[in-house]
Amino acid sequence: MCDPIVMAGVQILKGVAQYESDKEAYSAQMDANRRNREAAQRGYLADVSRLKAIAAEKGADKVRADIKLKKQRQSEIATMLNSGAGGVSAILRDIGADVNDAFNENTAAYMQDVTSLQRKSLEAYGAFEQTWNSQPNPARPNFLSSMLGATASATESYIGMKGYQESSNTSNTSRRVAGSPTSNISSSYWEKA
Repeated sequence: MCDPIVMAGVQILKGVAQYESDKEAYSAQMDANRRNREAAQRGYLADVSRLKAIAAEKGADKVRADIKLKKQRQSEIATMLNSGAGGVSAILRDIGADVNDAFNENTAAYMQDVTSLQRKSLEAYGAFEQTWNSQPNPARPNFLSSMLGATASATESYIGMKGYQESSNTSNTSRRVAGSPTSNISSSYWEKA
């Protein structure tokens, strides 16, 4: 059997190797977390910029529609006034009501688009946050605790080996006594002497 001190040394070396392995695993997990979080952030920023571009496009569409309605209104007013089809206030009232309805419809459609884009922005942030927070948080390896564990294991191994050696020495001693030439001499021999 090996010397108990050698066994204790092996246990300590195992503890050092385990610490180094834990440290490498920790570093690898932290690098993976960093890459995943950077990818999530890039994805979120890409989503937000795409949503902002869509919002700007929707805003430009609304402005174009509003300008088109104003031009249409001015054209209809000019046509009605040139044809002499009634009083000026009646013409403005009739055409204004039609244009205001169309303007209100454009505004309502634009507001629905804005609300939808805000909801999509919140969903994008939710996906980003979920990815960010779902990364495993590994325990940082501690050299002191690793060495204490290795030392405890080495101590147990040493004590176990010492106990084994002592019990084997005791059994060897008892065998030698039992098998010694003096053990065959009867007790009466000693009494006679």
